[in-house]
Amino acid sequence: MYHEERAGHPALASDLVEELRAPIVENLLLSIVNRSQLGPEDFVYGEPSSPDGPRPCRLADDARVRFFRAYEERMASTMNHPDSSTPVNWRRVIDLQALRMRRWIEGAVSMYQPFDGESAQ
Repeated sequence: MYHEERAGHPALASDLVEELRAPIVENLLLSIVNRSQLGPEDFVYGEPSSPDGPRPCRLADDARVRFFRAYEERMASTMNHPDSSTPVNWRRVIDLQALRMRRWIEGAVSMYQPFDGESAQ
């Protein structure tokens, strides 16, 4: 696994998120940028938090709506998963991967099989 146990850090959840970060979040962000759905004008910059500190940055309200709409579309998109006989959406992929991890932790299987997002499209 990727993350070490430490107080206050959900290492197991972080490990599960790690394999799905690229196919869900990074792919979504690249798609948004490539389709020019968000641009520099969609970001609001605040005053620096300290004289030498970074300026806080956030999405403008209407841009945040567009981002979450694109996110929901991404999460609803379907693909094949080896543990399902029918196409599933990304939320179900997360469930199925959590079940795979559970079976590995409980010793029902000898190895955890990460989801291959590359071939899922």
